[in-house]
Amino acid sequence: MQILITTGIFPPAIGGPATLAVLCGEHLTKAGHRVSLICQSEDLHHDDARYSFPVLRLPVRAPMWRRVSSTVSAIRRAARTADVVFGHGLSVESALVRKWLCDTPLVSFVHGDLAWEAAHLRRWTEDDFETFQRRRYGWQIETMKRLRSFAMRTHDRLIAPSQYMKNTMRNWGVPEEIIEVIPYPVPAPATLPARRVPRDSASGLNVLGIGVLEIRKHYEQAIEAIAPIAGARLDLVGDGPERPRLEALTKQLGLEDRVRFWGRLPNEKVWGLFRDADVLVHPSQWENLPVTILETMLAGVPVIARPIGGIPEQIEDGATGYVVPGNDAGSLREALERFAALPPERRAAMGERARAVFQERFSFEVVMDRVTRLLERCAKRQ
Repeated sequence: MQILITTGIFPPAIGGPATLAVLCGEHLTKAGHRVSLICQSEDLHHDDARYSFPVLRLPVRAPMWRRVSSTVSAIRRAARTADVVFGHGLSVESALVRKWLCDTPLVSFVHGDLAWEAAHLRRWTEDDFETFQRRRYGWQIETMKRLRSFAMRTHDRLIAPSQYMKNTMRNWGVPEEIIEVIPYPVPAPATLPARRVPRDSASGLNVLGIGVLEIRKHYEQAIEAIAPIAGARLDLVGDGPERPRLEALTKQLGLEDRVRFWGRLPNEKVWGLFRDADVLVHPSQWENLPVTILETMLAGVPVIARPIGGIPEQIEDGATGYVVPGNDAGSLREALERFAALPPERRAAMGERARAVFQERFSFEVVMDRVTRLLERCAKRQ
């Protein structure tokens, strides 16, 4: 197949769609398909020779009318010779091409709600994801909602990473028959770190948190949750606008020797932290299907998280971790104390079960095989 990948962000930009576009492009190229990629970029001057497929970067800083026009034109030109367009972003521009300019099939991963993200970016609303789906707004937000729904309905197939996201998309008016649930592909490191033997609760608990330090992730709850647990330590990996407030909270609670802020780390160092972690805490109040939890399962580490988005589809409550309702530090603390009270062999069994579930349902090979077969079914046959 000749496959055109489109994405709104691409390395060195950081984010799920950027990472996913690279993973899919490299895998599909190695499988013998011809891949090209179009992205928007802050800086057009990058050495893209490292990738096994050609990359066309378009300026993201241009005025909106010019940016949309140039992106639509570029996608149209490339799509004419492609068998399928595989989207990880630029869904509205790709939909315009598919609707009126080119009959090449269009398949996209849906990472979230474009209208909600755009409304938050413009500070038109502070509503959470669930509230945004239910409420009616003024003409600006409602126009973005209609544009998002138009783009989704124009696709030949959509990939929802979770059943939760599929249900949300159905409420946008997207026909159920064009939505397929396929999780994100997560590649394993070259060598999985050896897990240390879990210690008993008297030795303290090593808690890990990984993610962007932003308000909706609620990492202040993780800090407050470990405070009364004797010997508990928290490693926070990631950076973001909430970091100064979280550091101030750590100092206020006198936890400077028990909470470490690592900032952004290369993958190999993150996997090293997995080796020594007893449990990962994920207090976020909005998620689709968090890749962090998938990586944690692959590492053989149990997870404590909220029943948000697709998380209940990842965690087997009581078997691979705990799904904890609520939005407060107290519920996390109770779950951590319950986990700490387990005998070491029971905690080890939870981690082993988490890794087994990952291999059965979420491994890179399993997921990419499903993605490839979907693209082949949709591809335009010359």
